[in-house]
Amino acid sequence: MLRTLCRASIAFSLSLSLAAQCATTWSTGGPQPQLSGTAVCSTIWDADGAGPIPFRVVVGGDLLRGGTQPIDQRVMLWDGSQWQALGPGPGTNINGRVQALTVWNGLLVAGGAFTGAGINYIALWTGSSWQPLGSGFPVAVQQLTVWNGNLVAVSHSGGVPFVRLWDGVTWTSLPTPPSLMFPAAAVSYQGLLCIAGAENTPTQGVLERWNGTAWLPSIVAQTQINCLAVRTSPAVGGADQLYAAGLFNSIGGTSAANIAVTSGGSGFAWSGVGGVAGLPARCDKLLVRSSGTSSTTVIAVVNNATTPVRQLSGGVFVPMGSAPLNSLTYLGGAPFGTTSQTDDVLRRWDGSQWAPVRGPGLDGPVLALCASGADLIVGGTFTAFGSTALGRVARWDGAAFAPLGAGLIGGSVDALLDLGNGEAVAGGLFLQSGSTPLNHIARWDGTAWTALGSGMSQPVLALCRMPNGDLVAGGRFTSAGGVACARIARWDGSTWSPLGAGCNGDVRALAVRGDGTLFVGGAFTNAGGIACQRVAQWNGTTWAQVGAGTNDDVHGLAARPDGDIVAVGAFTSAGGLPASRIARWTGAAWASMGAASTDPDLARAVFALPDGDILAARGFHLPAQFPDDGIARWDGTTWSSLGSGLDGHILNVPVAVHAFAQRANGDVIVGGSFSAAGDVMSYDLAVLSPSCRPTAVPYGSGCSSVVGPIELRADALPWAGATFRTTTSGLVPNSLCLDVTGFATLATPLAALLPEGQPGCVLLATPDLVDLTVPSGSTARAALTLAADPALLGAVFHRQSIPVEFDLGGAIAALRASNALSITIGTL
Repeated sequence: MLRTLCRASIAFSLSLSLAAQCATTWSTGGPQPQLSGTAVCSTIWDADGAGPIPFRVVVGGDLLRGGTQPIDQRVMLWDGSQWQALGPGPGTNINGRVQALTVWNGLLVAGGAFTGAGINYIALWTGSSWQPLGSGFPVAVQQLTVWNGNLVAVSHSGGVPFVRLWDGVTWTSLPTPPSLMFPAAAVSYQGLLCIAGAENTPTQGVLERWNGTAWLPSIVAQTQINCLAVRTSPAVGGADQLYAAGLFNSIGGTSAANIAVTSGGSGFAWSGVGGVAGLPARCDKLLVRSSGTSSTTVIAVVNNATTPVRQLSGGVFVPMGSAPLNSLTYLGGAPFGTTSQTDDVLRRWDGSQWAPVRGPGLDGPVLALCASGADLIVGGTFTAFGSTALGRVARWDGAAFAPLGAGLIGGSVDALLDLGNGEAVAGGLFLQSGSTPLNHIARWDGTAWTALGSGMSQPVLALCRMPNGDLVAGGRFTSAGGVACARIARWDGSTWSPLGAGCNGDVRALAVRGDGTLFVGGAFTNAGGIACQRVAQWNGTTWAQVGAGTNDDVHGLAARPDGDIVAVGAFTSAGGLPASRIARWTGAAWASMGAASTDPDLARAVFALPDGDILAARGFHLPAQFPDDGIARWDGTTWSSLGSGLDGHILNVPVAVHAFAQRANGDVIVGGSFSAAGDVMSYDLAVLSPSCRPTAVPYGSGCSSVVGPIELRADALPWAGATFRTTTSGLVPNSLCLDVTGFATLATPLAALLPEGQPGCVLLATPDLVDLTVPSGSTARAALTLAADPALLGAVFHRQSIPVEFDLGGAIAALRASNALSITIGTL
């Protein structure tokens, strides 16, 4: 039977039907805390009327994104803690901006340039979807208000105004206003529908009033009226007031500097606001509300780049922050405004500034990642996730962030390295944790951050671990632990030591090849006294060139399973050959990695997948005329995209990817500065998951030797095109290990096969393929190469170790068995 088990190994291949196409999907690593995009209008809305849900702020515009909602929304709601998309929509056309919002009969209504799905320029939110209002509006809606229970929509086309009323069933068109050509504002005041704008921009402003039967005589201003706002009297029986603002020096025959107020009535007499000076420039947005029983809050957005927001205080308008707002609303005792910028577009006045309104999310970019068991350690410049203080470093379990002790204080975390057992090392610009001095490098022992000697003189930018367990740090420092170390140093567990004469410029990247050779990249031109152009190798004793190096800085290095070293950075040639910011060292020469874009942005990070494919932090497959999607994959021949890639916080600003890592379940994590991955909102951290996920699940029980329990564990997941590795522990001296691979399970006692089989030791997998491994000490490490064959994807096989123990005479003394692994082959 033993001879049967030890028959010659055969090629491991399966004859299976082609597996379904595998794809990768993006999921969020953290929501986008702020609202970004193009915000145009805002309002407040109580979704359930008298119910428990309070008023909330609603923002309208286009390309809006926030929280974990799908990207590029048109209406977003802020509930006080996070963002919610009201959509998708309204409308389906690409250029369909929401330009006006109002509440009618407790329902939210949006108007704008959107069309599609039966909607024409105006829609009502039902609580789950946007619905049309009859046949809609003939042109893009610009203003909305409510008058006498009717919804009013206002717009114009080529100087011809449109005013229509919706009563819940039908639309009614009002007669054309007498003088108004370009409406800019509409409100209901003292039973009148008031619409203001310009007669013939920019010569004359006009206020028109509809009494339900006819238009009253026009009120004229010089030059235009842009805003109307009603102050409701808090006193019973008190008179409401109508404010008008724009660009004028008189209105209704009364002198006024860009803003005026009336108490209405039959005379509609006006008076200036803010004294003789009024507003110093054209008013574009206006917020007016009662403050108590006798005072009034008046906030105006004016055409002034330095102080665009003014507030009435002490009878005059005074500056109120520098945010360029394009809408105003009021909720919870504070004004809110949307900005004309594309990031942090909703702001709240906190008493001293227009502060960004933000929900949970990292408050700064991710610069470093490392896997730690099933979790991930994340580093960067962030200091919090929502209300949770993180101190530039945190543990992420795939759903939530948790602080690591007191965090790290100062600058940033630029490099991370997992040490196993929940421990890690961090490097960067930081100087301490709590009151503990660290000086740019620290060890997380599972409870607190501790120093590695006296640390470094300058920042640590890269970390790696050598085969013997020593730590290597690279960066900008010239001393480590008080010892002269030129930008690279080795930590043996107790002291720092130099690697020869080190490097004459920053070290930014480190990678260890399978044979133990250390590769170093950065901004240097000399390593160990040898001319090395920005990339060099260290064999443990001496430095050597890596060909002719690169013509500009190297920012990232990765070792492929075949021993190739891939470099990325700012360079355009490697070894004297054209190389657009990425190149591959084969061990003998630099090699091209296929056609690349001419995007001038440097590449900051690179990652080798288990099958040898490369992920790089640029869209190398794209032609130059298209935007960079931030990340691309190389399969050894060509570049391809990963879905729709990554998207930035601000439109038209390139994505920055700084780090990659792979979790124990096979997910690839991407860290950097971005707000979306694929069509998923994900702020600075995103997850790329395989649909054909590899798994290695233990089953059955192993028996024990005199050393201890015999256990088989997977050291790597079974990726197609990669090498699947396992370790068997609990082995005795003078033994061999049979590595059994089978396509079916068994439950056969070894004693039933051979008399040397020990009680309780069971063969759990059919012996379709058997390899022989010689243990080292009490462990045996085995490897099985899996072909890059689509037919293998989803295939299931089984793996078990059968230790064979020999006596001093060489005869078989015992057969024992480990647990087994059920293996599913997958790919990314």
